Amino acid sequence: MWAAMGSLWAAFRLNTRRCSRFRLMAQEQRALRRVATLVARGASPSTVFRAVAGEVGRLFKADYASICRYEPEQMMCLVARWTAPGAADLGAPFGGRWPMGEDSSSAAVLRTGRPARRAVESITSEIGSWLRSREIGQVVSCPLTVDDRLWGVMVLEFLGSRPVPADTEDRANEFVQLAACTVAQAEGRAELIDSRTRLVMASDEARRRIERDLHDGTQQRLITLGLTLEAARARVPPQDEELSRSLSLAVEELSQVQAQLREIAHGLHPAILAKGGLGAAVKALTRRFPVATELDIDVDRRLPDPIEVTAYYVTAEALANVLKHASASRVRAELHMKNGSLHLAIRDDGVGGADPRRGSGLTGLKDRVEAVGGTMQITSPTGAGTSLFVEIPAGRRDGYTEPP
Repeated sequence: MWAAMGSLWAAFRLNTRRCSRFRLMAQEQRALRRVATLVARGASPSTVFRAVAGEVGRLFKADYASICRYEPEQMMCLVARWTAPGAADLGAPFGGRWPMGEDSSSAAVLRTGRPARRAVESITSEIGSWLRSREIGQVVSCPLTVDDRLWGVMVLEFLGSRPVPADTEDRANEFVQLAACTVAQAEGRAELIDSRTRLVMASDEARRRIERDLHDGTQQRLITLGLTLEAARARVPPQDEELSRSLSLAVEELSQVQAQLREIAHGLHPAILAKGGLGAAVKALTRRFPVATELDIDVDRRLPDPIEVTAYYVTAEALANVLKHASASRVRAELHMKNGSLHLAIRDDGVGGADPRRGSGLTGLKDRVEAVGGTMQITSPTGAGTSLFVEIPAGRRDGYTEPP
C-alpha cells in the first residue's frame, strides 16, 4: 500500500513539473509572439528593445531588466530598461555609459560568451557600488548575439536577498537567444533608416546650397547684367532704332530667364517654408494651382525641418501628378496633427488608376517619408479618383502595450 502511494505521489510530482514546464513554455511563446509582432509592424528599435527587456523581466520575475550594448574599451551602454510594478526607478547608471569592470556578470559574459550570475556584494568595481546603493542583491546576465557577434547583454537584477532559482541563467539564456533575432531585425532596420535619413538630409542640404548659390551668385549677376543692358539701351542714339529694339529684346529675354531661375530656386527649397512653416508653404503651393483646391490645415506649431520638408515635397509631387495625370476638377488637401503625428491627405476626383510602380513620381517620396519614420499609402481605384495618405510621427509613440 505504501509503495503504491509512493508511486502515485511520484507520478503526481512528475506531472506537476511537466505542467509547470509546459506553462512556462507557453508563456515564453506568447512573449516571443508579442515581440515578433512589433518587429513585423515596423516598430522603432527603441520600442522593440524595451519590449524585449519587459518580456524577459516578467518571465523571470526580476525587479529590473536591462539591455546593454558592448562598446570599445570595456564600456557598456544602456539601451533599454524595464522596471517591475512597485519597484523604485533606478535611473541610468553614470549617465547611461560606464566601464563594466573586471568582476561584474557582464564582464564575465564578454569573456566567455556564456550566461553568468553574480552576488552584488562580490562586485568591487564602480558598478557594484552603484547596484548596492539601489539595494540590488543578485544580477544574472545573458549574452545577446546578433549576426554571429556578441552585440550586448541582457541583465536581470533582483532586489535584496530573495533567492533566485538555480536554472534562471539557462532558461533566460534560451529565451534571450530566441529573442536575439528580433533585436537583429530591429538593429538592421535602424541602420537602414539611418542610412536613408543621411541620404535625405544630404540631398536637402545640397538643394539649399544650390538655392543659395543661385540666389547669391547667378541671380545677382543676371540682375547686374540687366542693369548694364538697360544703361546701354539708354545711351543708344534715337536714330539707331534697330540696335534699341535688339537691346530691348535682350532685356526682355533676360527678365524671363530671371523669372525661370526664381522658379527653379523656389522649387529647390522654398523660402516660405523656412520662414512661414509648413501651413504657409502648402497654401502658397495651392494658391498657384490651376485646379480648384480645398484646404483643411490645422498645424499649430513648427515641426522639425526634415518633417516639414518631407510633407512639402509630398504635397508638391501629389499636386503635380493631379495636374499631369488625374484630369481632376477638384482637389482636397488636409494637414493635421493627431496623437503626436503629422497626418497629410490629398484627394482628387480624377480618373484614378494611379500605380506608383509605373513611375508616377511618388516612388522616391516613399523612401523619403520612411526615412523620417513615416508611412505613405495610395488608394486609386479606376474611375474613382486618387487618395494619398501620409503619417509622420513628430513625437514619441511606443506602439507597445505591456501584457497584464
